[in-house]
Amino acid sequence: GGGKIDREVALEDIDNVEEVGNRTEKGDQDAKAHVDLHASDLVASRGGQEEIEGVEEEADDAYDKEDVVPLGHAFGSWVEDLGLLHRADSISEYNLYVKMAKEDGVVVVRNGDSEVSLPPISAGTEYNTKELADDNLTDDHPKVPGWFSEYCPIWPGQAHFLKVEKILFQGRSEYQSMMVFQSSAYGKVFILDGALQLTEKDEFAYQEMITHLPLCSIPNPNKVLLIGGGDGGILREISRHSSVQHIDICEIDTMLVDVYKKYFPSVAVGYEDPRVTLHVKDGSAFLKSVPEGTYDAIIVDAFDPIRPDHELHKTPFFELVAKALRPGGVMCIQAESIWFRSLDIEQLMVKCRPIFKGSVRYAWTIVPAYPSGVIGFLLCSTEGPLVDFRNPVNPIDPNNSYGVAKEPLKFYNTEVHMAAFCLPSFAKKVNNGSKMNGVGTLAADEAKHK
Repeated sequence: GGGKIDREVALEDIDNVEEVGNRTEKGDQDAKAHVDLHASDLVASRGGQEEIEGVEEEADDAYDKEDVVPLGHAFGSWVEDLGLLHRADSISEYNLYVKMAKEDGVVVVRNGDSEVSLPPISAGTEYNTKELADDNLTDDHPKVPGWFSEYCPIWPGQAHFLKVEKILFQGRSEYQSMMVFQSSAYGKVFILDGALQLTEKDEFAYQEMITHLPLCSIPNPNKVLLIGGGDGGILREISRHSSVQHIDICEIDTMLVDVYKKYFPSVAVGYEDPRVTLHVKDGSAFLKSVPEGTYDAIIVDAFDPIRPDHELHKTPFFELVAKALRPGGVMCIQAESIWFRSLDIEQLMVKCRPIFKGSVRYAWTIVPAYPSGVIGFLLCSTEGPLVDFRNPVNPIDPNNSYGVAKEPLKFYNTEVHMAAFCLPSFAKKVNNGSKMNGVGTLAADEAKHK
């Protein structure tokens, strides 16, 4: 739909392509759609507005032969016209087909456990629609026309909504589904497998804290490893540290990197640092290949904290991280919100203490776009020189340490660093060890090193 389909794509035998293009309402005869047979390169482009008959059967046959991946497959609904995919190196600003539930006239894009609900198309709207019944919608997920809604069973009785101005990108790599949209309140927003990852408005709060909490807690970090963090924001923040000589990043999904570079250049600017080496490899596999004691700091930003059974939450992974750190080296990993599943935080600290054998602390920061408005970090140091995470020993000059960043620090400073470890009364047991077996205080850490 939306014009001609390049004859080199998997749907090469469709005889009525030009007829379809002519029948497409407001069809753009210059628009082309390319299908890369490698799913990791597939992204979404422009579609027409009128239902196209005759293409669906050929498209379904192509999918059955594993020639193409349907655009809607990752989002819990099917987009019938598959001439909407092209290579990541020419991502279009055009909008996408979305599903419409006929019974209530609401357009819905399903993405895992999350949805974008949009009003039916009318004059002047920014997106394209098709009137297709969607049998996959459930009553559990609230839907408001024109709004993105994030819902998860571990947050019962609530959902997170953002008003959508325009869908900029929607696609699926070999590993995960992605969506970028322009919101009315938070700028551009990136969604990964249905979960909000970052927004232009507040991404710096997360990126600065997960980076500078560990790097400012040790003197002169030299070699740093980032596992995940494919958006490039943490790389941007590491670059502010002049003592760092080498930065490795493990990111398995190159399409994710490309999408961030296209739509979030001020975040992905971190890849421009010449000290950065990108390894397209699984983090655990990479850790197995590095010599013991290689890194001063390892930052892990490779999973969503709502999945505590993830491989990177398990003991073997933490053992690999500890082995790759020098004595007194530090790890920082995303570790949930104190408002949700606090028991998981406590259990994670209990798991990490005997592995790292140094200090183990929990910190938190404010990220308004995240559910509950806060997110936490677990910081661990290996056996060796004592690391007092609460008191930074390697401060950043907020005026002179830009690295590849285009702007000065917006959130992190020494006072915020120290305050990040101050928890409300109901959560103090996370750091002071009350009601827990095996999680000690900083005083216990200090006593052990005497």
